[in-house]
Amino acid sequence: RARALVVLLVFFFASLATRCADAGELEAVILSVRGCPAKDGPATRRCATSGGTQLHINGLHFGPTARVTVGQKPCNGVSYIAASRAGANDTLTCRLPPGVGADHDVVVKLGSDMVVLEKGLSYGAPYITKISGCDGNGHTYECPSAGGATLVIKGDDFGLE
Repeated sequence: RARALVVLLVFFFASLATRCADAGELEAVILSVRGCPAKDGPATRRCATSGGTQLHINGLHFGPTARVTVGQKPCNGVSYIAASRAGANDTLTCRLPPGVGADHDVVVKLGSDMVVLEKGLSYGAPYITKISGCDGNGHTYECPSAGGATLVIKGDDFGLE
């Protein structure tokens, strides 16, 4: 029985490979996207809003003409690294474009075809590291109640500008 099953599986995969070869192309697949700091979750959940982070997109059946977009913005400097051995994955690298918001699609375009990793990347929420002003010593507890004082707010991921 085991021998018959092996023969059947070999026939099935040979038939499948023939059909794929007859079709002319194999369908691309995105397996993973990584590159942004993984402080608290997946490595694509707190990407810098300023962009510039190098992304690594692992998958199958990419090619040297692949283009990448994140949230409909082009990822710059796309490089293709072919799988080094059978069973290994292809890799695309590119520089993340600036952006804001969560759950952006990562799209790999190959000619007129494309493959989408839905909600594959999110930019980090803004965060404040320091607020200073009013008394000249960096304190904010002596600000005038009438307003008009200048405060300096420092932090990161405030947006695109």
